[in-house]
Amino acid sequence: TKKKLTEVSKIIKTNQFNDVDAVIGPLFLNNVKYVSQSVGNQNTAIISPVSSKDHGVFASKNTIQSTPSEDELLKKVLDYIKENYNGENLIVIKDDIEENQLEHNTYIAELRKIDSLGKLKVLSPEKGYIKPDLFKRNIIDKKENWVVLLTADPSVTNDVVQNLGAMPEKINITLFALHHNDNFEKAENHHLARVNLHYATENFVDEHDRRTQQFIKNYKKINYLDPTEYAFKGFDVTYDALARMATFNRVTYAFTGGISERTSNKFL
Repeated sequence: TKKKLTEVSKIIKTNQFNDVDAVIGPLFLNNVKYVSQSVGNQNTAIISPVSSKDHGVFASKNTIQSTPSEDELLKKVLDYIKENYNGENLIVIKDDIEENQLEHNTYIAELRKIDSLGKLKVLSPEKGYIKPDLFKRNIIDKKENWVVLLTADPSVTNDVVQNLGAMPEKINITLFALHHNDNFEKAENHHLARVNLHYATENFVDEHDRRTQQFIKNYKKINYLDPTEYAFKGFDVTYDALARMATFNRVTYAFTGGISERTSNKFL
């Protein structure tokens, strides 16, 4: 598609889609929207393979979003904390950006619903910086410490990882990140390992899995290099679509027909 809507339009106008069972792509949301609205056959699945943005504003029954939204991943982290909390010292860290406070307060209210929770500790930076003493005062030496990072701000993220990562090994710390994108780019890997970082991700490649090893072997045989994240995703999306359409005779049934797990992605 060359990332161009004009190219997408050209492809649709110069090809016949009446007998097409599935279209995988385009990659960008606006182009997916155009295809969804332009391909009139409601029994053709329009599969959006990588965009995590909200498709609800235009999606119809035959539009399939293969990548979970950031809100869905965020909810998974919160649910995990609520389901597994067992009296740990729970510390929440937010940023001081005014437009983020309503969202942060919503997440804090969710965490306060944990029945066995005592007093929830909420830390916030002053002028974008959290003093090391503030961490030391709120971390408990002889207890498991769960630190929940609400912000996507890179400066606050780096500050938190660096301060927690430098703490003595005898202190048990687990860091939960609601956002795991560019905000962790400058974080040191040894600090991330030290804080036992937990976050939700849209895919996971288990290189010890037999099926994954076989896929990597076959891919390298053809392409002479290791598969990227997008190679795994492309294979998984295509395989899942083919398997579902071979099982169900209608698109509306095929993509609501249960769970499918492939090399690095699970489809619901």
